[in-house]
Amino acid sequence: MFFVKLPYDNMIRYAAQTLNKQYIRQIVASDIKRLYNTLNDKSQSYVHKFRTTIRGIFKSAVQDGILLRSPAEDIKPPKVKAKQHRYLEPWEQRLVADTWMEHDFGPAAMVMMFAGLHRGEALFLDVDRDVDFKEKLIHIRGAVSYSTDIHGTVTGGKNENAIRVIPLCSCLEEVLKDHHGLLLSRQDSSIMTLSSFDRKYESYISFLESKENGCHKRWYGKTKEHKAFLAEGKTLPPWKDVKIRCHNFRVTFCTTCYEAASR
Repeated sequence: MFFVKLPYDNMIRYAAQTLNKQYIRQIVASDIKRLYNTLNDKSQSYVHKFRTTIRGIFKSAVQDGILLRSPAEDIKPPKVKAKQHRYLEPWEQRLVADTWMEHDFGPAAMVMMFAGLHRGEALFLDVDRDVDFKEKLIHIRGAVSYSTDIHGTVTGGKNENAIRVIPLCSCLEEVLKDHHGLLLSRQDSSIMTLSSFDRKYESYISFLESKENGCHKRWYGKTKEHKAFLAEGKTLPPWKDVKIRCHNFRVTFCTTCYEAASR
């Protein structure tokens, strides 16, 4: 086996597991095709990065003399349906707003939904440095990007309009007044890695689903209360999934601003 340290290490682990941890010399084009076919539920951006990572590994193996030819060079992943960013439904907005203090991702979700920050900006936001409670302003001074490094790189934002000042609404003043330092961080108060952010967000969505349905999905229909309810011949309502993508918060903010300006 060979070991590499590259960005997107979660992708590499996934590929290794899917290919049954074969030696790189044993992997053929059909294996790569089978691997790519498992990505149908991923975004176009993720699939592109995944393919770039896999091709880079095999290209390095050819350059190092491990392989004569890369089995990944001419294999294209299936086309995936673009995932649409959307405005959160009223019940989703209420769920986020009513539970923000019960999960440590809650304040970030509120800031993204009521101030329009995208993920990278929320990760770079330092409440002590960037939030002016006296003037009721939020200063956006940069963002964290994972495009080149899973540990995060601080940038000036996506374009010239990224550095900006946003009004601090009353609901966010309540959310942030007792918060110090980075809005989101690792346990040592440093900037989150991509994997630590993903785990945190997965935990948050699982939390929201549990709040909406009354228990964790694993126990839905299996609790004492549910079993007693079913024993009476009654039917539980279908499990309600929470399918909020991180960028949906920003879309909700922008849509709300547009609708307010149109009145």
